[in-house]
Amino acid sequence: NFGTINWTGTGNINVGGAVLVLDNKAGALFNIQNDQAIAGDGGGAEQFTNAGTVRKTVATGVTTVASTVTFDNTGGTLDIQAGSLTLGGAFNHSGASSITAGAITASGGGSGSGTLALASGATLSLTGGTYTLATGTAITGAGLYQINGGTVSVNGAVSAGTVALDSGTVNGAGTLSFTGAMTWTGGSMSDASGTTSVLAGKTLTISGGTAKGLGRLLDNAGTVTWTGGAINTSGAGTVVTNQAGGQFNIQTDGTISGDGGGNEVITNAGTMTKSVATGTTTVASTVTFNNTGTVDLQTGTVNFAGSYTQTGGTLNFGINSLTNFGRINISGNAPLTGALRAALLQGFLPQTNDAFQVMTFGSKTGGFTDLN
Repeated sequence: NFGTINWTGTGNINVGGAVLVLDNKAGALFNIQNDQAIAGDGGGAEQFTNAGTVRKTVATGVTTVASTVTFDNTGGTLDIQAGSLTLGGAFNHSGASSITAGAITASGGGSGSGTLALASGATLSLTGGTYTLATGTAITGAGLYQINGGTVSVNGAVSAGTVALDSGTVNGAGTLSFTGAMTWTGGSMSDASGTTSVLAGKTLTISGGTAKGLGRLLDNAGTVTWTGGAINTSGAGTVVTNQAGGQFNIQTDGTISGDGGGNEVITNAGTMTKSVATGTTTVASTVTFNNTGTVDLQTGTVNFAGSYTQTGGTLNFGINSLTNFGRINISGNAPLTGALRAALLQGFLPQTNDAFQVMTFGSKTGGFTDLN
């Protein structure tokens, strides 16, 4: 197609022959105005290639491209102005591709390279299959890239804007860097050789009651806020690095647990703060915590059941009242080095002889060099 195709009516398009059946050229328009299906014959995958524009208007239901049809977006535009589009077969995007409007669901796996621009209000939801992203792939724009049952395999340096990991998996040996905001409500990030990177000035929110699996490095130079759900670590390597300047906010009484196959490691060179929640957050005995930055306990307790090390660094305790203040428990040895500080919060003023037991530990070594 070099011109315009208008697809209307109530009939499906049945394709066959395991060949390229529709080639929408650059500058061409394939205009969908119904809620029908492009169906394959099951004898092999037919191919729909788009370098132009596929647009849906008028019809408000779901248009489906069957699981036996591969959709290759080779620098084209998907513009779903009405209803939605479901891609049941492989979805591959390359070149300077874009989704300018609407909701697209992809469930058959596929691949990505080049740039995929998601306009504000647009959503690409990956609900099944494995999507392999090549080195240099960039998911840009304010639209939502949603992983909701599918697997995204990161093969190299890949960047993404607004991302939601609701279920499914992020894996692969490459580095996935967020240039916008990410939310993580379920699913897992795996592959110990890979990295998920929150860049400076960007955010990751870990929320919801579902447990999350973390088996790859989460490298934070921005802000991570954990408000719900356990974090189950695996891989016997470093699973969290909170860089100098990074902020890791704990606002839940959840647990960071290990898989028991070898100690995972959390390294803090930035600031790790517990606030809001007033109960106990536990870092399990199979997880080692290394601190060279600031651990800031404004409310509740953080219980380090495994190895805790500190080189320099700062422990800061918020004092809100006689009964509401930050606490730390270290089951093993507490290295008392660096700075120990307390901050009066919410206008509280203690009286003479008021006492606050902010630390408990199995044993201790050293002594703080800076008390304030």
